[in-house]
Order: sequence, then structure tokens, then C-alpha cells
Amino acid sequence: MATKRVILDNDFGQIIIRTRTTARNISMRTKPDGLHVIVPPYCLTSKVLSTIEEFRPQLQQRTSGSFLP
Repeated sequence: MATKRVILDNDFGQIIIRTRTTARNISMRTKPDGLHVIVPPYCLTSKVLSTIEEFRPQLQQRTSGSFLP
């Protein structure tokens, strides 16, 4: 069963974190309603947030500012 967490963010609007039992790595997709992140069940929220920070410049280039409120 997948779990879902939503975190508000200044750059992406919202970050939607979904836990999937079949996931082996962290996967991030930019979509019109925010940043969608798929994580394995053993992944901590702190690790997810640090990974987002690590890739934030590349993710912002993909969104080109379209998710700013």
C-alpha cells in the first residue's frame, strides 16, 4: 500500500512524496501541480528532503519558474 505526504515548498508549490513497495531508488518528476517524489518504504523523510536539496538547481531548470505561486 502506498502512503502519501505533501510538503509545501516556495519553489515547487507542493512536494508530493509517495512510498511504493516496488521502488528501489528515489525518483523525482516535475509536473504542473508540483514535484512528485517516489520513494522506497525504508527511505526517511530527512533523506528525501536532502536529496531534493541536492538536485534543486536541476529541478528548478526543468520547471523554469512555472510553479511559483
